Amino acid sequence: VRKNTSAAAIKTRDWTIAIASCEAVLKIDPTCTKSLYRRALSNWHLGEVEQASADLETILKQPVTDYALIQESSQVRKNGLLTPTPLGIAPLPFITPRHGLCLDAGV
Repeated sequence: VRKNTSAAAIKTRDWTIAIASCEAVLKIDPTCTKSLYRRALSNWHLGEVEQASADLETILKQPVTDYALIQESSQVRKNGLLTPTPLGIAPLPFITPRHGLCLDAGV
């Protein structure tokens, strides 16, 4: 239920509720990738870049057991989707168990 709350809060751009909901999930499961990502996204939108980076690093340090995920991530890098923008601000990357390394599409 908390995961759904954080997703709904992100849709409505209520970043503080999303963070609170993610923290409730992470108390139960500290390795929950979705909650770590959603908290990072919310912190990023609030300007808390260091906290967002810490969550993203935690996700990236988790062992990958889905080799299709690695394949998709390689394709994203290969196609140059992770290169910096002219302003030097790249979209926030995120990881989902199904879709691999993706880019923030304004979720």
